[in-house]
Amino acid sequence: LVDGAQWRTDEANPSAEDDGFGGKNSVIVVGTAAASAAPVAAAAGAAPVVSGDGVTFRFTGAANTVHLAGEFNAWSTSADALTKAADGSWSITKKLAPGRYPYKFVVNGTDWKEDPSAKESVDDGFGGKNSIIVVGASSGAGSSAAAVATTIAVTGKPRAPEVTPTGVRFTYAGVAKSVALCGGFNDWAPNADPMTRNADWTWTIVRKLPAGSHAYKFLVDGAQWRTDEANPSAEDDGFGGKNSVIVVK
Repeated sequence: LVDGAQWRTDEANPSAEDDGFGGKNSVIVVGTAAASAAPVAAAAGAAPVVSGDGVTFRFTGAANTVHLAGEFNAWSTSADALTKAADGSWSITKKLAPGRYPYKFVVNGTDWKEDPSAKESVDDGFGGKNSIIVVGASSGAGSSAAAVATTIAVTGKPRAPEVTPTGVRFTYAGVAKSVALCGGFNDWAPNADPMTRNADWTWTIVRKLPAGSHAYKFLVDGAQWRTDEANPSAEDDGFGGKNSVIVVK
């Protein structure tokens, strides 16, 4: 509790659980529970599969429980439990809207594991990696529920903010209907700075910013607040999450 008002998780401790208010509490295990916990084997298995039923995630390793946590469920450690099969593997099929999502497996409630079968990963801001799943868009009207979604190829990559002579260039990558740049510089207005979509499904905007430190996020489809996965600089957003930060000199 900082300055009697700001609640902060322990950024050096990856073990966490939901705090019941949309954020996280850090967790420390002391005594017999810690000593008797079975070691968790490294995750392995097939890469996530996108189908008409959703995205199937798989984890293989010694565990008592496995949950899927990601930007799609506010990094909940309990919302999406994987089911254990007879062969010892774990899986879950989850419906996801088109987009680009970082995720991890949470093993035994405390161990955050990257998916080694994922085709892409990004820094998680804590010295590790988040795995990435990219989900395309459905083929539109007339598609049956059983039809396999048509995947849009997102060939572009997110890029860290670039300072140019005309301003700072921000880049987001992912399938979306709209993406906007929101930050302290525009009072977090959802419509002030819409980004332009490119053929490779990157979204860009060049924004003049004064010298100083600026917090920002991407607002995807008017509802999903995303940090800039290509920018490791971040700070607490006051709601249990993070804002990306760009420093202009």
